[in-house]
Amino acid sequence: MASDLLNAAQLQRLERLEVLVQQLSDQLAERDAENAELRAELKEWRSGLRIRGKQKPRRRRVRGAKEARDAAEKGEEVGKRPAGRKPGHRGAGRKKPPSIDKTEHRTLESCPDCHGSLTDEGVGHHHVVEDIVLRVETTEYRQHRHHCKACNSRYIAPLPAALGGPVRIGAQALALAAWLRFELGQSIGKISRLFTEGIGLSWSAGSISKRLTKLTVQMAPVTDQLWDDLLKENVLFVDETGWREDGWRAWLWSASGQNTACAHITGHRDRDSFEQLVPPTYPGFVMTDGYTAYNAIDEDQHAGCWAHNLRKARDAWEVHKHPEDEAVFIAVTHFLRGARWYQASWSNNEAQPGEHIELLKRAYAKIIAVCQQAKTDRLVTMGEWLARQQRRYLLFLDHEAVPLTNNQAERELRLAVIMRKTSFGSRNAVGSKTLADGWTITRSIRKRGGNLFEFLPRAFKALADGIVPPLVLQSA
Repeated sequence: MASDLLNAAQLQRLERLEVLVQQLSDQLAERDAENAELRAELKEWRSGLRIRGKQKPRRRRVRGAKEARDAAEKGEEVGKRPAGRKPGHRGAGRKKPPSIDKTEHRTLESCPDCHGSLTDEGVGHHHVVEDIVLRVETTEYRQHRHHCKACNSRYIAPLPAALGGPVRIGAQALALAAWLRFELGQSIGKISRLFTEGIGLSWSAGSISKRLTKLTVQMAPVTDQLWDDLLKENVLFVDETGWREDGWRAWLWSASGQNTACAHITGHRDRDSFEQLVPPTYPGFVMTDGYTAYNAIDEDQHAGCWAHNLRKARDAWEVHKHPEDEAVFIAVTHFLRGARWYQASWSNNEAQPGEHIELLKRAYAKIIAVCQQAKTDRLVTMGEWLARQQRRYLLFLDHEAVPLTNNQAERELRLAVIMRKTSFGSRNAVGSKTLADGWTITRSIRKRGGNLFEFLPRAFKALADGIVPPLVLQSA
């Protein structure tokens, strides 16, 4: 009898435990679902933060498209925002042109209501319209023949040096073609259509190509001077991207500083091609993305790009969802936050306390430690790489000029990547050199605040006198 009672009590206790286990399992499943939802929300928030940092937020529409269309048909206003800025703020609008090129008086012949005669009382309102007048200006140079009575010689008066030689297309049209090609990345065919259909200047694609090639040859002294100026920069941002030359693989290399940007195209992606861009004698700092062709740079000059490490950590965490990978991403993020603050203190002329440097070094060691525990092999390899290249990625601690990322080099190559996708590269070595030299000149002009349309006529005249012209017109 006692054993039966004991068994009944054990059964009751077992049933209670089963109910408790079921409740705990339900709570655990609920917590797991909530945790997954929060992780998804966190991912969306972080992704949205990156997008919002680049794009302007859209305004909310008051009504849907159908309601707005129906209200417009009825003559109603739909969510109309008052024009101008809020009361008390300075107004914004298009500035009045500094000069008026043409004035046209508008008068009425008769009354619009009763068609009666009107008396002109003078100007009652001013309205200014700015427009572009696309017109080809043709100039005929009549070169006079001259005779010298002293030596009995005859001469023909030369053309203006600003033309750049006995050409059929003037310097301003050539500057526009070069700007469209090298600065905006437009194809030769589209440039030809713009001149022929939009401006009314018949200029074939073949002729444009030959004229641009001749231009870069004429500007060879300017290009050589820019390559010399490049080696005077304190920091160089270097990167390379794939290219095509008559369908064969090639590489476009870019090096840029604060005032100069140079490029060249080679058939290989190796150390020799890089040293054609930046020779070993260069005394400044070189920022790279870590490709092996750059490993010969002296460790006291070679800076590593932290944006690539951040991207690797973020991508690994978003793809695999391992908490260990997330720890790597968090560690890199915290390090970069401290590094940016450290660089800001350089610009504010603040002292660099030794404890701040030690904190950043500890944060760097933390990145290596968490990389060793990562689940993604790519992050483990990144940790081993950071352990070997500590001098490269901490070079900014000792030198104010050293940046954290190689973003400038990637921005310089963005146009080349777009052109590669749209035009598949160049046809031959001459075309590759034309593109590289054209990019070198136009990008350096842009960096120095110059104007290609002002530069070309002045450059032709200076080169005719044996002088290498500056990219920016020097003010008196």
